[in-house]
Amino acid sequence: MKEYKYLYQKMLDEETIRTAYKKLRKGKTKRWKIQYIDKHLDEEVEKMRNMILNTKPPGVEVPNPELAYHPEDRTPRIINEHGKTRRIYMPNIWEQWLHHIIVLVLEPIVTATAYPYSCGSLPNRGAHYAKRQMVQWIKLGKDIRYFAKVDIRHFYDNVRHDILLKELRIRIKDEWFLY
Repeated sequence: MKEYKYLYQKMLDEETIRTAYKKLRKGKTKRWKIQYIDKHLDEEVEKMRNMILNTKPPGVEVPNPELAYHPEDRTPRIINEHGKTRRIYMPNIWEQWLHHIIVLVLEPIVTATAYPYSCGSLPNRGAHYAKRQMVQWIKLGKDIRYFAKVDIRHFYDNVRHDILLKELRIRIKDEWFLY
């Protein structure tokens, strides 16, 4: 496995970009944008790499600033699923790809420091994981009196980015990655 001094370097790695794309395309192979990227994968990987390379905080010199990532203003879509109404902003396919790259790099850091019984949003830690753990505690005769099932209403709409970044800076020292 390659060693990276900075997380930003890992984002620029072709293997990371291709792995993120493989995860992104699952279940989307009939979409024309995915089919286009599949046909031109080498060029699209290079475009993604150039976009990441040229996206840095203001004041940092980049080779081609016009290639940098600039988030678009989006109009939210209202969807109803599982008895909940959600307001979502649909990212385009290249933004989704970038999100997958970030998650690939960030996931080992977050899961390594997460509470072992946080369930729901982490891979292999869904409701079945929680139930299996509770059944095991009951069989061992642990004195369990309380448990909590919590869902924070509209969490992502209300998360304070300053606090989130402060917490991430404790674990991540790469300012370019955080940007």
